[in-house]
Amino acid sequence: MPRPVRASLVAVFVILLVACTTACQYDRESRLAEVRALHAAGQFDESIAPLRVLLTAEAEHPEANYRLGVALVQTGRPSLAIWPLQKATRSEEFKILAGLLLASTLLQGESFEEAIRAADGVLTIEPDRVAALYTRARANIGAGRPSDALVDSDHVLQLRPDDFMGTTLRVAALVDLKRFDEAEAMHVQLKEARESAGDDDSAARACAILSQFYLSQDRIDEATETVLSCIERYL
Repeated sequence: MPRPVRASLVAVFVILLVACTTACQYDRESRLAEVRALHAAGQFDESIAPLRVLLTAEAEHPEANYRLGVALVQTGRPSLAIWPLQKATRSEEFKILAGLLLASTLLQGESFEEAIRAADGVLTIEPDRVAALYTRARANIGAGRPSDALVDSDHVLQLRPDDFMGTTLRVAALVDLKRFDEAEAMHVQLKEARESAGDDDSAARACAILSQFYLSQDRIDEATETVLSCIERYL
């Protein structure tokens, strides 16, 4: 083949390759824009088909995997969300967001050890990420590691001294450690703090949790007295 003809063919192939690449990138971005709009509108089920098309072409795409995980969780298919979320955690951009959702999804499915590992991945990067501390504390309680849960709940309370969830997680860890006097003191302290703050919703919840604690200890009279005071004050 003459050199000028060969050079012309190479140029044509390069132009076609660039055109195909540009078209593919445009198609990917247009699909992602469509998916983002669907998620913003709460239409998660409708986003699954375009995401699967996108992932057929680019199986490792971080945002597509993350958004597929979100869509599957939101549409009641958490077990199917685990694999795409795990893929998304491999990217720097989605390591935190995907890791948080992965950890909470695994916790929901009572895969406590895996939930702990997923939360570890987030906390290695952001040690003060409260949502990850919540999840890991709950997973540690589920896995029978109340001492580790106590460490996480204490960390939360260092960051947020009046945190309701951090306090309830600490109490749960203390109960599992059979440190019942400390658990009761924290229950009472939480209830009184919420009452003093005028936070009736949280105070009512704290009141109910305290009565449940007394029931779990077979302290029926105190449980009954607490329930009656809750009813009188909040109903």
